Amino acid sequence: MPSAVTILLVFSAMPVTAHFVVPYSSLLAAETARPTQAPLVQPAQRPTEGEPLCGSPAAHWASGADGITVPKAGAVGWMSAAEVGRALVRSRDFLVASGLDRGVLRGERPEKTMALINPHQRDVQDILKTAFRTPSEKNVPLLLFSRFQSSRTRVVGDVVNSRGRLTYREGKRGALQVTADVTLVYPVTRVDGGRRRDRAHDRPARDGPELGRP
Repeated sequence: MPSAVTILLVFSAMPVTAHFVVPYSSLLAAETARPTQAPLVQPAQRPTEGEPLCGSPAAHWASGADGITVPKAGAVGWMSAAEVGRALVRSRDFLVASGLDRGVLRGERPEKTMALINPHQRDVQDILKTAFRTPSEKNVPLLLFSRFQSSRTRVVGDVVNSRGRLTYREGKRGALQVTADVTLVYPVTRVDGGRRRDRAHDRPARDGPELGRP
């Protein structure tokens, strides 16, 4: 049995659905299956500094990591249920560190996230180092991280709402493959005081890095 767990984390975009209109003080139940339709149109409401997601379907969602559903772990391949459980938590932690950390959103170097990537996956490590040192069309930090240009855009409030889930299956050579099907919604405003608007940031479908067990 290998001495370290290697996880292939796969991101995919998803449509988000709400089945009915509820008061904005209510939260939708945790997601248990992939949505099949777009959210219903909400009554026209204007967002404010205190309620930046007012009028958005995401106002019903849980905040931060609470909106990311982690399934019950079971044994997969050569991994025990306990090992799978730790891998799922590590995958959720990666999403939190790369897409919810306030410093990362402001453009700071994502040290916590990079520490979660398998140190033996040198190609990913090298790509990220190059992306932060000399960004280009080929090597961009946005490949894995959510970031806003602080001179132009400000995230409003302290909360980023999320909705989605992790799933897993056995991959190549008995390795665990974790899929993250998650949407993060950032309420933002222009730094120059222009009109505020909500932006839903959907991660495009792509293969993510391998995450090594600590």
